[in-house]
Amino acid sequence: MVPSEEDRAKIDQWVAEAPETRVVETTRNGSRWTTQAIEDGDILYEETDFGDEPLLDLIAAWCVRQTKKPEARPPVKAGASQLEPRARKQR
Repeated sequence: MVPSEEDRAKIDQWVAEAPETRVVETTRNGSRWTTQAIEDGDILYEETDFGDEPLLDLIAAWCVRQTKKPEARPPVKAGASQLEPRARKQR
């Protein structure tokens, strides 16, 4: 099993973001190939292929989507002017 260089690069990029906790595994059981993206022991993505070789283009595309997700940002705090009640207009 040799994935295309492009697919391998996409998968490697996702793993490289957290190499100590991420892995992509492909196993064969009879005529079935199972590929899993695993992080912290949890299966985040799984696909099954039937044939002579597993197709890794779908998991590569999934890896690209995951690496493009924006990181969670802390909530923005309101400025002091937003916290104070508005002054009433004097007549």
